[in-house]
Amino acid sequence: MARDKRVPGEAESRRVAASSLLRGRVGLRAVYNGRGRPMSGSQRALKIICILLIAWAVILIAFGAFLTFGSGFATGNIVDSQGATVDAAAMSIALGIGTVVGGVVNLIIALLGLRGAKNPRKIGAFFVLCIIGVVLGLISLGMSIAQGSFQWSSIVSLALVIVCTVLASSIKKQA
Repeated sequence: MARDKRVPGEAESRRVAASSLLRGRVGLRAVYNGRGRPMSGSQRALKIICILLIAWAVILIAFGAFLTFGSGFATGNIVDSQGATVDAAAMSIALGIGTVVGGVVNLIIALLGLRGAKNPRKIGAFFVLCIIGVVLGLISLGMSIAQGSFQWSSIVSLALVIVCTVLASSIKKQA
């Protein structure tokens, strides 16, 4: 008589899987944080936002590098910028370096956010950067409105930082 070589607990795992199937939970699985506990909705949302922010940061860094190192193609061209004539290559280098710096800052913030989403005890640095971002975003928006120029990208950026601040606050309470 051949014995059925099953792993201990296999029958129970089949029973749990069958009950999950009956309850309509097929395909759903828990996402766990660094401490082996399931991630909350705030943690998952922050993780998704930070992954998108990493992708955006990589695009910014690549575009900034293209502007900086591709400035040789613009040599000899003159650009009129707010009434002043500027060499196109110099403007390209300046914009490229600024874009790379902005991309690196976004990358650092996103990595801190991912770290905080994984472990709520480490959300502090991300939370502080989000508060600073909200303050600077409000100042920037106020200054641009005072100058008579209004950009929708400022509103979207500010809204994203506010959402990250609220999520970080919620995650901070879990720690």
